[in-house]
Amino acid sequence: MFENKRERERLLREEIRHKILLVNVDRSYPKMGNFYLAAKEAWRVNENRAKEVDYVCAVYQNIICKTFRPTKWYRFPENGNRWGFDGDSVNHSIYDNKDVGHLVNWVGGNPVRFL
Repeated sequence: MFENKRERERLLREEIRHKILLVNVDRSYPKMGNFYLAAKEAWRVNENRAKEVDYVCAVYQNIICKTFRPTKWYRFPENGNRWGFDGDSVNHSIYDNKDVGHLVNWVGGNPVRFL
């Protein structure tokens, strides 16, 4: 999907103007084929921190592919320790198509990171 990954512009910390939740969708996106469905649930996150974010970004192969503005957070019904969101797609986000591989370490099992 990203043949020209080396040419992707890196997201620099000083460019981050919002509270962002990054969601690694490397496993869920290939199954679902939709960034919103792949990113919207069910993540282990701190409820208070999640509700403070301005944007949720779907990250595939270390590239922000799509940005969403959450409108509602909810406990995932099958597991009360996990959360999901409803939200709107952000067109022409300043974060889309940016490489975040240098900002986050996805090792450790949890596919979410706050910036």
